[in-house]
Amino acid sequence: MPTRIAWIGCNRDVPTGLYTPRDFAEGKPAQDPGLTARPALAAANVVLHRGSCALPSPEVGAAIGAGFTRTVAFGDLVVYVRRGPS
Repeated sequence: MPTRIAWIGCNRDVPTGLYTPRDFAEGKPAQDPGLTARPALAAANVVLHRGSCALPSPEVGAAIGAGFTRTVAFGDLVVYVRRGPS
């Protein structure tokens, strides 16, 4: 499965959305802007969340909690990785 990053940021960050690593690094437009629904997270295997930024919706927070594991935080950036099959 190719890497897909669900980025949740705010202010001067690249827009919240679903990115390939290259598109994210280059600041290109998101493939799925907004991340307002669970289907956008279904395609992601990594979530990067700037902790000081609000989640787009309660549904996105629930989807992160249900499908991802918090792995590390760097300052204000929190990294979640998709859980493998049980």
